[in-house]
Amino acid sequence: MHNKKIVIVNRVRFTMFLSVITLVLALLLNNVLGIVFASDTYKDYNKVFVQKGDSIWNIAKENNPNGEDIRKIVYEIREVNDIENEWIKPGDILKIPRD
Repeated sequence: MHNKKIVIVNRVRFTMFLSVITLVLALLLNNVLGIVFASDTYKDYNKVFVQKGDSIWNIAKENNPNGEDIRKIVYEIREVNDIENEWIKPGDILKIPRD
């Protein structure tokens, strides 16, 4: 059996390589854990039928009994309903998470 010695020629390049690998692994782990935990975050929902003139912000204000930050409620509504922007139309049915 041959005993080969591994020599690091360029420490800066090796450190950068390890940093990139660590970052990629951390991002992959974050995505996997995010998918696992996101599915069980909310168990109860209120259904809201969107009427003419409604916006996500108005619906969030109407469904905020605890007086939480309205931006948090809007974010949760967008996440639960998989809405990428804030465009909703009359006839849409939105799930509003309940705590």
